[in-house]
Amino acid sequence: MKVFLSYAKEDKEFILECYEELKRKNLNPWMDEHDLLPGQAWDECIKANMRDTDVVLVFMSSDSVSKVGYVQRELKYFADKRKDHPEDSIYLIPIQLDKCKVPDTIASEIQFININRDLNSKEWVKVLRSLDLAAKQRNIEKINEDSTKPRIELKEISESVRSLTGYDFNGNYPVIKAAHDNFREINDLTYSIVLDQLIHIRQRLFEKPLDIERENNEPTYQDIYDISITTDIGYVRNNFVSFVFTNYFYTGGAHGNHNFFTKNFYVKDGKVIFINYTLLFQQESILDADAFIKSYCHDDLLAQIAYRSESEDFDKEWVKNGIEQITAEVILIKERSLEIFFAPYAVTAYAFGDFKVEIPFYKLSKFLDKTHSSLYSQITAYEYEET
Repeated sequence: MKVFLSYAKEDKEFILECYEELKRKNLNPWMDEHDLLPGQAWDECIKANMRDTDVVLVFMSSDSVSKVGYVQRELKYFADKRKDHPEDSIYLIPIQLDKCKVPDTIASEIQFININRDLNSKEWVKVLRSLDLAAKQRNIEKINEDSTKPRIELKEISESVRSLTGYDFNGNYPVIKAAHDNFREINDLTYSIVLDQLIHIRQRLFEKPLDIERENNEPTYQDIYDISITTDIGYVRNNFVSFVFTNYFYTGGAHGNHNFFTKNFYVKDGKVIFINYTLLFQQESILDADAFIKSYCHDDLLAQIAYRSESEDFDKEWVKNGIEQITAEVILIKERSLEIFFAPYAVTAYAFGDFKVEIPFYKLSKFLDKTHSSLYSQITAYEYEET
C-alpha cells in the first residue's frame, strides 16, 4: 500500500525515521527527500505521487502549520480529495509532532493524534493500526471488485474504560456474504474470536492498580492497557476462506507488542471444516514438506534480516530456534502460496519488527496432493460465479 508523507522541511530528519519504520512494516512510503531523483521535474513528480497514493500521512508541527506555501497547498489538496472516498475509508491520517494548533479543515472532520516525535509511543502504534485498517479496507475493496467471489463487509467492536485498571479495546472482523448464506458459521466464528479477546481484557476491572504517583489520581498511559485485534482475509472463494489475525497489546513498558495466528476453513453446504495446512500434501510427504518449509523460511529470513540490518552480524541461532517453533497456527493458505508469519522476537530482536515468508505452491509441487478430490484441487480449481 502506497503511503505519501506530507511534511515541512524543518521536520525532515524525523520524517526520514518514520519513512524507514514504514518500510520495515512492509508498506510503500513516498517522500520527496528520499524518492525524488536527480533530473526529475520535482513539482510534477510530487503532484503525480499525491494523486497516486492510497493513504497520506500529514505531519503537523509548530513549523508546518504556520508556514505559508507548498505545505498548505498539500494539506488543502488532501482534505479536498478525502471527500471523494467513502466516509468509513481511511485516507488522510493527521499526525501532530508537537502541541501545534491543528488546522480547522482537519480538526472539524478527522480524528488526529499527537505522537510527540516518538516512534516507540502507543500513539505511533495507533497510527500503524490505522494503516493496517486502511490496507484491509483496500484488500476488501479489491475482493469485492471480483464478482465471482463472496462480498465482504468490515465490522468493528470497540470498548474503552478510563480508570486505573482501564483499557482501550478495538477489534475488527469481516462479514462474508454469499449465495445461500454459505458463510454464516464462518461469520459467527470470526466474531467470537474478536469478542473473546474483549472478554479476557475485561478481567482488568478486578486487578490492583499500579503503585505509582499520578496527578489528581487520574489514569495515565501506564494504567490504560491498549489491546486490538485485526482480521485480514488471506484468500476467499465460495468453498474456502483463510484469515490472519494480528493481536496487538500494550500493557506498560517501553513499547507494545503483537503476535499472529491464522485460521483456514473449508466450507461445504454451509458447514465449516477447520483445515490444517498439512492436508494439502500427500500423506507420505508431510514430513518432507515440513522440512522443506523450515529450510525455505530459514534462508528467506536470513536474507530479510541481513537486508534490514545492512549487516551479516546478527544471531543466526535465534533464527534457527525460531524456525523450529513454526506451527499450523502461523501458516496461512492463500490462492497460490503458503504464508508463514513471525512476530517480533520470534527470530530476532524487537527492533527488526515482524517478518513474513511466502512460499509459492510451485515450490511445494512435489509434496502436494493433486488428485481430483484432494483439498488442494478443491480450493485451486477454477470457480464459476454462483447465481
